[in-house]
Amino acid sequence: MPVKLEILRNYLNHDEKMVQKFLQLFCSAIPQDLNKLKQYMHESDFKLASVTAHSIKSQCAYLGLDLARLMAEKLENISQIGHEQNILFESLENILLSEIAEMKMTLNI
Repeated sequence: MPVKLEILRNYLNHDEKMVQKFLQLFCSAIPQDLNKLKQYMHESDFKLASVTAHSIKSQCAYLGLDLARLMAEKLENISQIGHEQNILFESLENILLSEIAEMKMTLNI
């Protein structure tokens, strides 16, 4: 699922320095956020899991990563963590880490 940079460019008024800064921040922050989310889910800390999933969802929306955004939204809205949510998290993690690797290679960040 390719990144839709035009969404981010429009949001940032086509400021390419800000676009690059956002992409760099995304590539460094998302793996950390995924680790936090995994930890919160493991600890059944639903409030922090929801807040972290919300942050991931918002960042994905700015890049047009629709599938990842939807998965993060589902994780944000869960009330109990169970087997289904763990599968959803693993899918979200795989998608986002793949997107980051592709962004780094394609956009030289």
